[in-house]
Amino acid sequence: MYCIGLILLISCRFVLSQNERLGPPPRPPIPPPRPPIGPGPPFGPGPPFGPGPPVGPGLPPPWRRCSKRARPVCGADGNTHLNLCVARRLGIKVNCRKACPCPCKCHTNSNPVCGVDGNTYKNRCIAVRCKNAKIQCRGQCPCPGKSCRKCSKRRNPVCGSDGQTYQNGCRARCQNVKIKCNRKCPCNPNCSKIGCLVRKPVCGVDGRTYATRCEANCKDVKIKCNRKCPCDVSCSKIGCLLGRPVCGVDGITYDSICEANCKNVKAECAGRCPCRKCTCPKLKFPVCGSNGRTYDNKCKAGCARTKVSCFGRCPCRRNKN
Repeated sequence: MYCIGLILLISCRFVLSQNERLGPPPRPPIPPPRPPIGPGPPFGPGPPFGPGPPVGPGLPPPWRRCSKRARPVCGADGNTHLNLCVARRLGIKVNCRKACPCPCKCHTNSNPVCGVDGNTYKNRCIAVRCKNAKIQCRGQCPCPGKSCRKCSKRRNPVCGSDGQTYQNGCRARCQNVKIKCNRKCPCNPNCSKIGCLVRKPVCGVDGRTYATRCEANCKDVKIKCNRKCPCDVSCSKIGCLLGRPVCGVDGITYDSICEANCKNVKAECAGRCPCRKCTCPKLKFPVCGSNGRTYDNKCKAGCARTKVSCFGRCPCRRNKN
């Protein structure tokens, strides 16, 4: 043991003497200084939070004092920014505190204008602010040509081939409409109120009642019968007196199934609209309704708005005394 300790002592002294000869160990090289961190978008450029901030001297990074909480705002540049603070630090005006596009708020006054896209808008505000459309002219499309601007405002009404009355012949020709007669529409004098004074109602093939035969002829409608509609006697109020109200597939309540059939409307359910949606179990406990029909259970009979006469299949068995 003594020999081993002596050997270790000698080896330690030898190592120390070698270190003193070589000197202290070299220091690690000093790393180069890091480049300054420039401003950059914390959430990436592009949508959904718009482009990154501008880089340049004297521009503080907008995200250092802004929270990272997402409360989107829509800027005047048309981009959605992370929150109001980021938009303000970028110097962008905020149109609304929502994601783009902002909801359009315009009055509903009717003052039509025609856009360059050929569409008619209700007013100037809706065209410019909501649809970003340039206005071509005031009024409905199409806009009158340059030749129409030279037309006088003198009132000399003419009736066009399209059945519309124009201020004068020049206005009609500008709209590429042929002049049917030099008077207000209709051109047929028999169709005026004076010519159709005798009231004798007729029913047209379109199912509408006209005050006179003259009125139906003026509207190019053929006459189905010389009486008020409907022409079928069974569809008259007298023929459809009996019956219960039904709800048609068009959502209108008819006094009876007869009236619905006369108007070519299928009945969706018995009773007045709206039809109630019934969800019944699939259990089979048959009952007989007052209409003589068998239903799977009492619930389905109630959905059909039918009273239960007896339990079991129809016909009901009556107890004999």
